[in-house]
Amino acid sequence: MHVGILKEGRRFTLDGERTQRWIVLLLICSTLQWKNISRLLGAWRGQD
Repeated sequence: MHVGILKEGRRFTLDGERTQRWIVLLLICSTLQWKNISRLLGAWRGQD
């Protein structure tokens, strides 16, 4: 029973690391897209 708890805990930490990595990737992607969007908006505003 105790070994099962350790296995579950290890799997939980692995899942946590995986989700953390996904969150970081999503943050990087969103910031890059925001920069592109702001650049597009700036160019569009500059045309007016």
